[in-house]
Amino acid sequence: MAFMHRRAEIIFGAFFGAWISVIYALISHAINQLFLPGIPLNSPAGGWANYLLEYLIMGVLLGVISTLPESRMAGVALGGVSTALLIGYRTVAPAWGFDSFGSTLIMVMLMFLPLAVLMMPLAFFVRLGADAQERDPNRPNLWPRRYLIPLILTLAAVVVGSLSLHSAQVRAAFRSMDQMVQQGLITAAGDKELPVPLRDVKGFRSEARGPYTFMWSDRVETFFGPRPAGAELSQFLIITRFENGFTFACIFSENRSTPNCTNY
Repeated sequence: MAFMHRRAEIIFGAFFGAWISVIYALISHAINQLFLPGIPLNSPAGGWANYLLEYLIMGVLLGVISTLPESRMAGVALGGVSTALLIGYRTVAPAWGFDSFGSTLIMVMLMFLPLAVLMMPLAFFVRLGADAQERDPNRPNLWPRRYLIPLILTLAAVVVGSLSLHSAQVRAAFRSMDQMVQQGLITAAGDKELPVPLRDVKGFRSEARGPYTFMWSDRVETFFGPRPAGAELSQFLIITRFENGFTFACIFSENRSTPNCTNY
């Protein structure tokens, strides 16, 4: 009965949730491509189609659940919790059956409550956009809100997605890595002619073949080469992966002009 009464709002919520989620997904990943033209940044894991499909499904789920209850606050709470559960499942599923599953599950459990709270504002925005579609015959002057609120929330999704832009330091590191790799690939002499950071990467001259992509990571504990002393909080990795599977990483730090690199 509640579904029939709120059918229009629920349908709009599903479409609007999907729209907001896909817009955010596109902007958050494309913003770095826009600011780093010509730099071969990695595509989303699983490809663009799967990446956008996951966000679309998440948005539909968020939109339906957050608009289903009559109470706005109940819808917001349910939408935030359900979306947090879905994100938790996406995090745990790849580790299923591996030794890291237990530690991954513990991490998700610790993150669940903060994640649910974080998703509630998004559920609130979707619910607000859906509720704005309901006509009020006693207040006909409010008709612009049907279009104004979804437009404002769409712009908000664009702004939030833009926050995924890497810092100026990271963008400079990507450019430096690309220049260094290009120089290493065209070097015809021995290893001593390679850029200094690449000399510690075993097999670079023989294995580095074909197209390559870059990926940023803050998991500096996975770097098994020498790490710069000091400024640990500013350290990050730029991982280079060639099409043939050859991979190496360089660790950057704000207190060093050149990175340390090693096989990864």
